[in-house]
Amino acid sequence: MPEQTKDTRTLEEALRETAGRKWQGRRCYATNMSQAEKAIRAVAYEAAMRLRFPRDGAEYRVVMVAQVSDLDIRRATSEWYVHGLSPATINKRLNCLSAMGVCVEGCRAREPKMLKWWLKPEDEERLRRFLLAKKTEGGVLHSRYGDIWRFIQWTTRTGLRVEETLRLRRSDFSEDGGKWSVTVPGLKTAGAQATLPLSDEAAELVAQRFPPGAAPDAPFIFAGYDALNGLWQECREFLKVQDNPTATLKALRRSAARHLHVTKGMPLDMVRQYLRHEDIETTMGYLRLTGGYGTEEMRKWL
Repeated sequence: MPEQTKDTRTLEEALRETAGRKWQGRRCYATNMSQAEKAIRAVAYEAAMRLRFPRDGAEYRVVMVAQVSDLDIRRATSEWYVHGLSPATINKRLNCLSAMGVCVEGCRAREPKMLKWWLKPEDEERLRRFLLAKKTEGGVLHSRYGDIWRFIQWTTRTGLRVEETLRLRRSDFSEDGGKWSVTVPGLKTAGAQATLPLSDEAAELVAQRFPPGAAPDAPFIFAGYDALNGLWQECREFLKVQDNPTATLKALRRSAARHLHVTKGMPLDMVRQYLRHEDIETTMGYLRLTGGYGTEEMRKWL
């Protein structure tokens, strides 16, 4: 790995400067800031341990860009894998670090050459019963389990990206003659912002979440990303897929592609448009999933 340049900015200063110079005013700003903040905290912690700095939770304010080594980045990346982050999310964080001047050459994650996991209907039903039991465990209402179940149902029916769903508010939904739509903020590409029609299943989730008179800024999902990801780890363990690197929150978006194309019979290019992919090859990649297609699914089309 090339020797790091003598950049004496702290990671916090580098993030602030990069955000103002490269991301401010762009659609990717919120996503980049979220991932960059998580990245600098992780690598600063690893650097502080290696350099024997005092650790008080604000290492990114004292660790300089030049002090971050490839070892720090690899250790942080390993932790992200353990916590179930997808290679795409890990690379997003590394790209943010690179934009800040941190050398990440040779550290980027590679997409595993394997069929991707998805949430099958029978596993979804098992998960529903598990989360319902957890929600009411010990006679106490644990609302966070209701939150993750709403997120799972919503994502497998709509295919919205995690960060997009977490930003949804009551004002993003509209109803016209009993037909619901959602205006997606769009956080990844120029064509990601769109107003999408909702299925009856998805619309029912919206109606359950927002009673009449709900405040316009009321969130659709209460939990933040870290809390949601932590709850998803419990789901992975229950389904015994905690060692499968493709069983991430993003897998629920792939499950939506399968649901729309196979269960609903939506044409492939329409699935591409609904998921807001620019290239249909991306959509086809979403459908290369474990298990393939069963005999009964094939008979449906024969």
